[in-house]
Amino acid sequence: MTSRYPGSRGLARPKRPVVLTQTEIKFVLEQMRGVYQLVARIFYGTGMRLFECVQLRIKDIDLQRREVLVREGKGGKNRITILPLSLAQALREQIGVARAIFEQDPISHALATMRQDLDT
Repeated sequence: MTSRYPGSRGLARPKRPVVLTQTEIKFVLEQMRGVYQLVARIFYGTGMRLFECVQLRIKDIDLQRREVLVREGKGGKNRITILPLSLAQALREQIGVARAIFEQDPISHALATMRQDLDT
């Protein structure tokens, strides 16, 4: 780009973001397996960011209302996003796996029992 003023490079053109087509997204998701695929599907389906997804807790997911509570997202604010129906069954299964691991861990089980005793 030439400019009238020596040493001037002109205006920088804004860069366009790279956006994948639905076909490309489907192909990428099909290459993933297990929890990695589930996390990627949550990103794509809910619009959550990486750190928001990593911080996601079981108590933040409402499968009946199909909502996800995002705690302290961008700007430090909480927000609610929609949970796609296509993720509900996979999340139910993952929650079941997490509960089974939790129940087998004696320390986690003892802490949960202590919390229940404090609540009563």
